[in-house]
Amino acid sequence: MKRTIGLIIIAIFASITLSLAQTPLTSVPFELYGDHIFVKIKVNNSRDLDFIFDTGDGLTVLNIETAKEIGMLSGADAKKTSAEGEISGKLLKHQKIEINNQELKDIEIYETSLRHLEMSIGRKIDGIIGYDMLENYVVSMNFDKMTFDLFNSKGYSYTGTGRKLAINLTSYIPHVHANVTLATGETVSGEFFIDTGAKATVDFNTPFVKKT
Repeated sequence: MKRTIGLIIIAIFASITLSLAQTPLTSVPFELYGDHIFVKIKVNNSRDLDFIFDTGDGLTVLNIETAKEIGMLSGADAKKTSAEGEISGKLLKHQKIEINNQELKDIEIYETSLRHLEMSIGRKIDGIIGYDMLENYVVSMNFDKMTFDLFNSKGYSYTGTGRKLAINLTSYIPHVHANVTLATGETVSGEFFIDTGAKATVDFNTPFVKKT
């Protein structure tokens, strides 16, 4: 009898733990502007800043003009690699970065000029975030409801009907091994970057095209 009660208690505890893991830490609306996903983020209790969620970006960056506006101080230079190439900037001294009052942990912010991207997109951009969020949280996006959910990665278990793909986060860019069926019916396989900041559905690089 005691053993039965013990198993029931363990089952209930496991159920509660799984339920908590499946509950979003926060859920916020996102805006789709052209090919880019914008979410509201606060840095050091600032106003709501417009950040692009770009999975191809290996470095969380703040527009240098926005950094000046909110009084951020810069420190040492740093460089990382993203899908756009090498990004360089100065490490900013910050205390807190939040999305819908949920503090994001273990994220460093660098300042850089986003003027070229603003001119290309046609709107103000306060910053870009991508890899750091994927490394520390489970990210779920619902394009029907236009909502952006963050889950604690510890204990999270996907329960949807979609297909799971193993994601590799080397080089600060998520990539997967996948198959693509062409209009001719031919199927090709390879390693593909997952880049929400890209302006195309699927791109093939020249060496891959020549090889296949």
